[in-house]
Amino acid sequence: QLSLLEQRTYVWECGCSVDRLYPILGRLADGDLDEVFGGEEIVTLTCPRCGARYRAAREQFEAWKERA
Repeated sequence: QLSLLEQRTYVWECGCSVDRLYPILGRLADGDLDEVFGGEEIVTLTCPRCGARYRAAREQFEAWKERA
């Protein structure tokens, strides 16, 4: 007869953040932010590894781009 020995919970934490997704957004923008943002001030970014969603503001992205 089989019985459960132990129960474990697994959580996928890839370490993503909006700052780690900005380089991907930068490659997509390639100088044309209007095309990426579509006239909006906020765009939703999705992590390709874990699927987490982040909201990125255009102002914050431009400030990041100046620092990089």
